[in-house]
Amino acid sequence: MTTPNPDHEHFFRYTNEEKQLRDRYKAFNVAELQSRAAKVVRSESCISITKLAEGGYNKVFYLIMNDGKRVLARIPNPNAGPAFYITASEVATMELARDFLQIPVPRIFDWSATSNNAVGSEYIIIL
Repeated sequence: MTTPNPDHEHFFRYTNEEKQLRDRYKAFNVAELQSRAAKVVRSESCISITKLAEGGYNKVFYLIMNDGKRVLARIPNPNAGPAFYITASEVATMELARDFLQIPVPRIFDWSATSNNAVGSEYIIIL
């Protein structure tokens, strides 16, 4: 492994790392996401939520219900693009792939392309 030259350290970082982090920040109501996920899979409650991944454009969470059912939830970051179109397009693409092209993709249980909901964010809940 190559040891980076300290004079080149600025080449390896975002030019404005603080701005990049601010652009990806998205607050939402975690308890409502858990409640919504439990409701759509007909469970009594969500007993666990864990952040699985965080990329440049979204965060993915793993939710476990009281009856053992498990789902994933995706929350887009504000920098992903126009929220409505990003989420609606992803849902439409996944449904097209699964239903018409017969490509095995996760099943969408619920989604919202606006943040005008109890979760306070756009989201997709999938299995």
